[in-house]
Amino acid sequence: MHKKTIVFIAGGLVTIIFLLFTWDVVFKYSGVLTRVNYIFYDASLKVFHKREKSDKIVIVDIDEKSLKYDGRWPWPRNRIADIVKALQNSGAAVIVFDVLLPDIEPNIADVLLKHARVSKDIPVTIADYLSQQLPYFDNDKILADTLAKSDVVLGVFFNRDILTGKLGKPIITFTNPVNLVISQMPKFIGNIPILADSVQYTGFTTTNPDEDGSIRRSPLLIKYNGDLYPSLALEAVRAYLLIEKISLDLRDVGTSKVFLGVQLGDTYIPTDSSGELLINYIGPAFSFPYVSASDVIQNKFSPKIFEGKIVLIGSSSVGIGDLHSMPLQSIGYPGVEIHANIIESILNKNLISSPLWLVGVERILIIVLGLIFTILAAHFSMVGLLLLTLGMMGLIFVFNAALLLKWQWVLPHLMLPYLQILTLGVANSVYGYFFENRYRKKMHDIYGQYVSSEHIDKMLEFKDL
Repeated sequence: MHKKTIVFIAGGLVTIIFLLFTWDVVFKYSGVLTRVNYIFYDASLKVFHKREKSDKIVIVDIDEKSLKYDGRWPWPRNRIADIVKALQNSGAAVIVFDVLLPDIEPNIADVLLKHARVSKDIPVTIADYLSQQLPYFDNDKILADTLAKSDVVLGVFFNRDILTGKLGKPIITFTNPVNLVISQMPKFIGNIPILADSVQYTGFTTTNPDEDGSIRRSPLLIKYNGDLYPSLALEAVRAYLLIEKISLDLRDVGTSKVFLGVQLGDTYIPTDSSGELLINYIGPAFSFPYVSASDVIQNKFSPKIFEGKIVLIGSSSVGIGDLHSMPLQSIGYPGVEIHANIIESILNKNLISSPLWLVGVERILIIVLGLIFTILAAHFSMVGLLLLTLGMMGLIFVFNAALLLKWQWVLPHLMLPYLQILTLGVANSVYGYFFENRYRKKMHDIYGQYVSSEHIDKMLEFKDL
């Protein structure tokens, strides 16, 4: 079979194989390809996507310094109330809790009162006094009253194992069952009722790490008991912009409905088919302004730093354990900053996405690349193939850079075009190497007895193989 025919057949087969991988049902079964795709995606964010720091978000950090100053977490609720009061007095627009408050704090006066009532040695007057002091030591009530004075978003955590506390109101309630493709959770860790009832906004802190443990995307909505509940970031933006409702952009696929995006006021938030948002990270940890919680408690801060801002209360402490992996940092990334990035992206409309139609573009790209490479490869030498491979991979690089920098789009299977060209390049090089060697040997065997080897080599240099 002629070399060109073999090259065309091989190129066609390779292209068809890579086309099949653009279907998620095929791609997701290949763990290796998925991991490689993560590497390419992470590298793209590091190389292309540099953004300015936000001026709308500040993080109050329950850091190691704070834990050393005020003891281990959880802190007394009146201490948390002190932080909230300081933020309110400084003009914070919205206060967001990336910490859970699921347990009732014992009232020390109530504990002593119960002991006094069963003890014969404690005078009645002391018991009466303790009874009068109950409201002053009800730290849960103190915190609830403080939270009610401003726009506060409390966090809840959806999970599959633990059910405790109270959940806030759903953001969307369906009157009829809807077969919606979305993350669903059977249980949650909420806040104690008195705190849950004191605020208007509640959002979940749940994230969905990829198989390698890195958090690249986050759900905007989760389905629980048939209704939809918002994320902490979505509620923070809703509270900040004073938006009452959201609307869903859905598409019918068979008997199911899949997400295209979420409309929040005049901001359209593109999502994947299950309502998850690609997180547009500003940078590694501590890219946002941080203020130690101990400094807030001791009033060691400039009040202007919180004025008109969304203030998130979270932790970078190793002991509290809310540290994660993300594309720009493999370990030690504070969970509170994940929510901060999502909030900032929505507010500034700085959102990256992989629209469903981009899969079609990806398939066309793979076909065109395969066709061009296969046609050209049949006429190139070994060195030419190397240059062709590098050149086409460079063009793919420029194409992806343009998508991300100009339109903030990311190919859903980012590494496939690169791997396709690399596979074609290696396959053609290996075949060409053995084909040329075999052909050279054949020519030398035929003409070697008539002409010199040097003359045969010169003839082969001009031979169209």
